[in-house]
Amino acid sequence: MLEVITMEEKYWDEFMKSGLVDDYLLYKGMQIAGEVMDRYEERDKSEQVLESDADSNSDRDGVILRADWRI
Repeated sequence: MLEVITMEEKYWDEFMKSGLVDDYLLYKGMQIAGEVMDRYEERDKSEQVLESDADSNSDRDGVILRADWRI
């Protein structure tokens, strides 16, 4: 996350120097990219928790559950 903040600051500084709309849009793009990356990191963490919970409650059937147990 430190790299994204540094890049955001770089683009903000560039906009403050030039005042160009293009530079402001580049800054906003970096800000949005950082937010998207944060969301994906949160989603990955929650998926890992769900996977670990599923593993601990395993009934040894795995993915395939069968109702027709034949003898």
